[in-house]
Amino acid sequence: MSADDVLIDSTPRAQAAVEKSTEVCEWLRDLLKAGPVEARAMWNQAKDKGFGERRVKTALKIINATCEVLGYQGKWHYRLLPESDTREPSCTSV
Repeated sequence: MSADDVLIDSTPRAQAAVEKSTEVCEWLRDLLKAGPVEARAMWNQAKDKGFGERRVKTALKIINATCEVLGYQGKWHYRLLPESDTREPSCTSV
């Protein structure tokens, strides 16, 4: 039995939290699979969807995303790291 199974079995509130975390991870994967997304736009979309900052930060770590500046004097962008790259996200908010 996994930790998620224990949480799901414990209370409806815990089950809802696990489902929400899964929803955020799926949303981020779909958003980032086409390539880098400007950080400010990603955070605005997350807010519009009702996803909390802490839950999004956790999901970014789970899906192995990183934040970096693109271009000369560019803006911060989030992107998915290749499966073999295990670096930690370099930033978590803008």
